[in-house]
Amino acid sequence: MTDWVRSWGDSASASPSDSPGVTKILCQLREFRDELQKCALQTEATAAKVDTLTEAVNHVSTKVQAVESTLSKMNASPPKAPPPSFPAPDLPAETTGETARQQPFQWD
Repeated sequence: MTDWVRSWGDSASASPSDSPGVTKILCQLREFRDELQKCALQTEATAAKVDTLTEAVNHVSTKVQAVESTLSKMNASPPKAPPPSFPAPDLPAETTGETARQQPFQWD
């Protein structure tokens, strides 16, 4: 486009009254082209951000679906039996990790 501006501005066929108008239009077209290029770059950057957000939303959606599936399975399974009503037996000391009870010290 810059070549057009030069060639039309230097053209012998252009009359003095036509040349400034044509040059002005070509300059405006060049400015418009530059603005369109900037907009295209901004659009590409925005599209990249949208793609990133879309991936993040899809990831979260997958996690939510997995949780919903787990909850559905939990709701569909039969309830577990309640714990027994009798107390649990005392475990021997060696299985609980406690040391054997020592007799209290006797003062004579």
